[in-house]
Amino acid sequence: MIHQWKRALLEGASGVFERGSRKKPVIDEEPVRELHAKIGD
Repeated sequence: MIHQWKRALLEGASGVFERGSRKKPVIDEEPVRELHAKIGD
């Protein structure tokens, strides 16, 4: 089991540290506006 974890780490660890590989999350603006309106009340 530990051998499998180590292999998975060695195969995927470089992807964690790559720059620019993460995409910005898509944010639905409508709920954000509603929450900001509630905060303003």
